[in-house]
Amino acid sequence: MNNDGTLTQVASADCKGKGPRNFAVTDDYVICANQDSNNCTILEIKDGLLTGKVLCSKEFISPVCIEKI
Repeated sequence: MNNDGTLTQVASADCKGKGPRNFAVTDDYVICANQDSNNCTILEIKDGLLTGKVLCSKEFISPVCIEKI
């Protein structure tokens, strides 16, 4: 966050699916739930930055929520 309260985009990546509905961020990963393509994708975070590298993609029926457990 900038001093004036605004945000600056530092990275973006394709979620490798249609209809991204929800995501969760850990120190090492971004996990995306893609509702319309029925999959969840795990993207790599390295040295604090989103690399966009797909580490895993698995099929699920209409995923809509990612929760840390």
